[in-house]
Amino acid sequence: MAQKAVITSSGLQMVDLSEAEEQELIEKEAEWQNGATERQKDGIRYMREELFVEADIAIYKLEDSGGDTTAWRTYRQELRDMTSQSNLENPVWPTKPS
Repeated sequence: MAQKAVITSSGLQMVDLSEAEEQELIEKEAEWQNGATERQKDGIRYMREELFVEADIAIYKLEDSGGDTTAWRTYRQELRDMTSQSNLENPVWPTKPS
């Protein structure tokens, strides 16, 4: 059984959680764990935003000059797909075209 710390007039004491309190604690932990994936995706989205801008500029320049945009468009799609990777804690970033 899980316990919680309670401050009383005689000092700090450890008290057993009720079944309802323990169940609530389990549910909150599960909710936190489920939200971890979304927090990781949000971090990736934030970090790749500048890379999207850079890719867009490169694509526009190549289109204006009649160049081949395939590599940059592939790179941009790989950036988009990053949030579907299996290991979001250590995402693999695509290599920027040269």
